[in-house]
Amino acid sequence: MDAAARDRLLADLGGETYVSLVTYRRDGTPRPTPVWLVRDGDALLVTTGAASAKVRRARREPTGTVTPCDARGRTRDGAPTTPVSVEVLDDDAARSRVDELLRRKHPVAFRLIGLAHAAARLRRRGADEGQVVLRLRPRGS
Repeated sequence: MDAAARDRLLADLGGETYVSLVTYRRDGTPRPTPVWLVRDGDALLVTTGAASAKVRRARREPTGTVTPCDARGRTRDGAPTTPVSVEVLDDDAARSRVDELLRRKHPVAFRLIGLAHAAARLRRRGADEGQVVLRLRPRGS
């Protein structure tokens, strides 16, 4: 894939509200999960719970696919599927960067989600699994 095509692809995917991120179980079974994402240069960033199954799967098998979808993970007819590499970033700089980009892209929803996470932490008496960032980069020709 040439630089111009990669840039168009990243712009198109980065403009989506949700994509279905497919990661793979040990036996190779695809496991789709709808996620918010933002573009950051030559990559797409996703934030998720550090203990989530998709993080465990990505650490074991750092490849997947993304397809535009709705909040429930339903992909649109004819929506393109893009193979991606998946890198797990577990550092404050990455978390701050994705939060800043999500806050800009979805200001109201970002605040509401933040309140929901805070309420959940209170119910769990402060226990928090923490967040990690998944950096997705298109693969292939």
